[in-house]
Amino acid sequence: MNARQLEVFHAIMSSSSLTQAARMLNVSQPAISAFLKHTEDQTGVRLFHRISGRLVPTPEAEQLFPEVDRIIGQLGILDRVTQDLRSGKTGFLSVIGNTTLINVLLPDLVSKFHASRPGVRLRLETAYSRQIFDRVARREFDLGLVYGSGQDVQIGTKLLGHLQLVCAMRRDHPLAKLKKIGLKNLIGQKVVTYGPKTPLRPNIEDVMTRLDATMEVSLPNTACLLARSGPYVALIDSLIFQGTEYSDLVVRPFAPLKRIEVNLVTPKDRPRSKLSLDFEAELARHLAERFKKGPGRLAMTV
Repeated sequence: MNARQLEVFHAIMSSSSLTQAARMLNVSQPAISAFLKHTEDQTGVRLFHRISGRLVPTPEAEQLFPEVDRIIGQLGILDRVTQDLRSGKTGFLSVIGNTTLINVLLPDLVSKFHASRPGVRLRLETAYSRQIFDRVARREFDLGLVYGSGQDVQIGTKLLGHLQLVCAMRRDHPLAKLKKIGLKNLIGQKVVTYGPKTPLRPNIEDVMTRLDATMEVSLPNTACLLARSGPYVALIDSLIFQGTEYSDLVVRPFAPLKRIEVNLVTPKDRPRSKLSLDFEAELARHLAERFKKGPGRLAMTV
């Protein structure tokens, strides 16, 4: 019996008459009678007798019904899952990115995204850019968030926006009175910035060749904590200052203006799930809303 035959048999067994079964399936009574006869002829099993004008199931039909009922239930579940997948309300989505991008950009977005799709399972992981490119290319992750762009032919990148290189320090630091801070202002200062293997180091390498950094760190949080505790200037990207955690620090743009790309990474030339495409669209809207007032202290444009 095929799926339609199962459906017709189940409707007849679950109703009191052919008329009601036909109404349940939105077909005519003659059509359902003909379909039933075809099913009996095809299977070689008599399913119903007509007694006193009523359709009475045979013992074979009674024995068959529990299995058909179970299958119909599973088909109903499959249909609901298919609808949820089509609407992007279920499934699994994995995102990997540089630590600051994941920790700063995604919490609010993920919360809203998951609230409207409680059936979705999410996985977030942090890594260095090379690992992100490799793991997205191998389809271990659906999406990646990185500083800068990659050259891997197996991935695609889409520009989400730009960050600005800034200097952060305590309010009593001598450089705090300046509106902009240039390379010459940092000469002789205790500068904390990104180490050689960090995602953002390639973006500031030209600066580092002319600057003797006092301390190198992996994360901007560490640089900010050092700037908060002593006479240090943190030379970092501006994203960490989106929140209020370091609002006690003075933040000044580094001059000349140095923009740092933030990119979305996807597998290249491979189909993407609707869930992945929906997340990308909501990420774009989320960033546009979050930074709509212009760069200012955040110094990010989208």
